[in-house]
Amino acid sequence: MTSQAFDTSLRKRKEQKLAFGCNVISERESVRDRESERETESQRERQRVRERDRESERETESQRERVRERERDRESERETERDRESERETERERKRTNISVYDFYTDCLRDLPTLQFFCSVVCSMRNDNFKTTE
Repeated sequence: MTSQAFDTSLRKRKEQKLAFGCNVISERESVRDRESERETESQRERQRVRERDRESERETESQRERVRERERDRESERETERDRESERETERERKRTNISVYDFYTDCLRDLPTLQFFCSVVCSMRNDNFKTTE
């Protein structure tokens, strides 16, 4: 082998070693890049999971609020119904009272002679008392 062939062979080996070294370095960088990419994707996935959890919690809270609102509405309706019932009862009582007063006057008118008698007695008593106190 001549010196020139030896140099060429040596140069080729050095280039191969260099290429191999570059390939090793490049492969290591590729591995690191893939690992970094996986980690980044993993972080993104965790972020998406956290966001879904937050959204789920907001929806759950929203549902709870709607349930509380419906319960307040029902309670308000019950209160309104109690108020209406109270008003109806008051109106019934008023009607009973009005009927009673009406019945009293009707009875008095039916029994007018008796009423006149009592009025005359009361008037005479008042007159008598008035005369005696003079």
